[in-house]
Amino acid sequence: MHDLAQLMNLSRFQRFLRIDLPAALPGIFVGVKIGAIQALVGAILAEWMSGSDGLGYLMTFATATYKTPLLFGAVLLTAFLGLAMHAILNEIEARFLSWSTPNEH
Repeated sequence: MHDLAQLMNLSRFQRFLRIDLPAALPGIFVGVKIGAIQALVGAILAEWMSGSDGLGYLMTFATATYKTPLLFGAVLLTAFLGLAMHAILNEIEARFLSWSTPNEH
């Protein structure tokens, strides 16, 4: 592809936009998905450790006061948030990688 770009006299910027960036997008989206889920886990863990608000705090509070239904609700909401974030990122990835087959990304 780089040889073809050279034959077509593409500038470095054009080569980046037309060849390098599209080739790197699948890997970029994998990193974004992993980072988004890790950010969610990190935020909830931070709330769990020292927060006074949020899902992590709610889990700690429910555990300390033996409110099992509240704890399960918070855990299910956390799982739902993770799944929703993953689905949203899958949809964005499908739009950006419309040129590839579903098995490639």
